[in-house]
Amino acid sequence: MKFILVVFSVVLVLAILAGILDWYFWGRSPQERYRSTRIHPSSEPPSFSAQDKEDSDEKRT
Repeated sequence: MKFILVVFSVVLVLAILAGILDWYFWGRSPQERYRSTRIHPSSEPPSFSAQDKEDSDEKRT
């Protein structure tokens, strides 16, 4: 009886891990997968809008 319980619990844990991995690799959009796997997120040059530029100019004065 104990053997069946151990086998059942191991199978249950493996099924949960398989579900998590399945969601992680296939349940998200390609953009989300790309964002989560970038090594250096700050390597992209920042994109400034016109409003951000105006705000930064106001802070300097």
